Amino acid sequence: MGGRLANEASLYLRQHAAQPVDWYPWGRAALDAARAQDRPLLISVGYAACHWCHVMAHESFADPDIAALLNRSFIAIKVDREEHPEVDTLYQGLCQAVTGQGGWPLTVFVTPQLRPFYLGTYFPLQPRWGRPGFAQIVAALAEAWRERRAELEAVADQWTQAMRRVATARPPAAAQAPGGDVASAAQRLLADADRVHGGFGGAPKFPSCEAVDLLLRAGGEAGDHAVFTLRCMAAGGIRDAVGGGFHRYSVDAAWQVPHFEKMLYDNAQLACAYLAAWQHSSDAALAEVAADTLDYMIARLRGPDGAFFSSEDADSLDAGGQLAEGAFYTWTREEVELALGDAAQARSACDLLRIGEARLDDGRSVPQRRAEVGPDWPRWREAMARWRQRRPRPAVDDKVVTGWNGLAVSALARGGRILGRPDYTAAALRAAERLAQVARRPDGGLWRRYRQGQAGIAAALEDYAYLGLGLLDLYEATLDTRHLAGADDLARQALERFADPDGDGFFLGEAAGTSGVALPARARDQGDAGTPSPQAVLVQLLLRLQPYHEDTRFAAAAAAVLRRHVPLALQHPRGLASLLGALDLAHRGAVEVVLAGEPGDPRLAGWLDQLRPLAIPNLILSRVDPGGVPGLEGEPPLWRGREAVGGRPTIWVCRGGTCLPPAHRFEDVAEVLRAGGKASH
Repeated sequence: MGGRLANEASLYLRQHAAQPVDWYPWGRAALDAARAQDRPLLISVGYAACHWCHVMAHESFADPDIAALLNRSFIAIKVDREEHPEVDTLYQGLCQAVTGQGGWPLTVFVTPQLRPFYLGTYFPLQPRWGRPGFAQIVAALAEAWRERRAELEAVADQWTQAMRRVATARPPAAAQAPGGDVASAAQRLLADADRVHGGFGGAPKFPSCEAVDLLLRAGGEAGDHAVFTLRCMAAGGIRDAVGGGFHRYSVDAAWQVPHFEKMLYDNAQLACAYLAAWQHSSDAALAEVAADTLDYMIARLRGPDGAFFSSEDADSLDAGGQLAEGAFYTWTREEVELALGDAAQARSACDLLRIGEARLDDGRSVPQRRAEVGPDWPRWREAMARWRQRRPRPAVDDKVVTGWNGLAVSALARGGRILGRPDYTAAALRAAERLAQVARRPDGGLWRRYRQGQAGIAAALEDYAYLGLGLLDLYEATLDTRHLAGADDLARQALERFADPDGDGFFLGEAAGTSGVALPARARDQGDAGTPSPQAVLVQLLLRLQPYHEDTRFAAAAAAVLRRHVPLALQHPRGLASLLGALDLAHRGAVEVVLAGEPGDPRLAGWLDQLRPLAIPNLILSRVDPGGVPGLEGEPPLWRGREAVGGRPTIWVCRGGTCLPPAHRFEDVAEVLRAGGKASH
């Protein structure tokens, strides 16, 4: 069975191709089969690096008895949530509302019309941990569909109405966008702060990059907690101390023991967070973590064509040849001694990394790097990394997701500009150029996914928003207007493809549905959840692009979202922090730094170097280009009247339409810029 998945581009689907379950991919064929045979469907949603997805696959989907029952009574669909985010979002929201929790694998039983009547996340094969067994669930639902179908249909009606209410619900509109009270929202966020271990709340603990950004914007005590959080994470087991990069989240409150999958989107966002924290604090150790994370992305997640893969798996083969979570990353003291070849140095390295001190159930340890490392650490780290390479590596999901590559382009472009690393800028440029080749549809829109020569699936809102912001960051790193034009094009397309006709924000997918399948409701943005709110990122993109042209639709669309959604965000900042970042940009205003002069003039390069370490949250960086911006008519308003005065290189600094006098020396504008643009003009 499973032959339908064997040629799918998704690695996650291909992982299930040899199972006895007669899986379908998401699409019309599965729905047609369900309706023709009048069978309910099982929709199983996961992703390739997901540990518990693997567990359920081995326990249940590889079981011949379970497979026989599924094949006899259901149509089974396997969905890669990274390919179809709107499918996952719609049913995930219902799962959280009904059960109080969500996650992956997501397990949903639906009617042939895709109306859900039973759902949950991971189910063990037999009852365990207070959870019903998957075997009894499947048998009971098959019997209920035959004998008590009206009961299931009634539940499906009720839940579908609930889904539609959630999808169409809108916060009450305010008469005008509220004041930019980001500071008070940051204080609400701090009420949930973990003052001992950093971050927010207890276990499990996730990186909260959007919340960190909000705290850094607020400054003061809030900014200090953001920096403290990032230092705690860098010293914990959630960071791969030996190989670089971050795991997805920590199962404990102290960042010690992670779930070991490494996601492109986490590492890209964390690199940006550490860059901003370095600018905020001048702590060189934070810049080191940012660079180390970008180096990991390039070394392990970049494909040979320059685009970035999705993730590394949580599981790999252990010494006994069995798949085990974290097998590649954990250590014993004896292994450290073998790696370093010196008992005394191994003892010191183990003390530094808490190996043998903090153990897992199997007696192994997750390295956790103490703050003070000493001069021997780089050599020890290199030796341990080299020795670790002998182990079987976790599998890499080599699927290229357009939006996540947009996050990577942002991170690398910012890293190149802020750290003065042209190699990072070059990596961002190469990825963007590859996406231009493989992610563009014939109609000018975007594909969601590309893998091994196969591009497909209409892109979601996040693909347009994240890639648009990535291209805008790439413009600010290169000052090449091609990337500015690309960002503007994607913003315009997002307005056309995803805007609610009633003016109430944006949908996650296009009206036609995903892969030709219309869902029971059109999914809407649910806020920050591992990745930043696509709607909020689009608002930031629109606001940053508005100064470049006369089209007022950008500002109007952004204002409508803020007016509708910010009152809720101010009350519940933890899940809507990225929207509050957009609010800060809208109400505090951008700090516009416009350079006028010849591109190769060393004085312009010197000014860019002096800008690098400065914390300016709402910076818009531009250089007047006599050729204009491709695709935009006329001279951008941002550049009007901001010429090179007296034929000499000139730096203009403006906020809210008020500018400092044009300057020929950085020192003349440095005070305002070092204050983040806050000083009055």
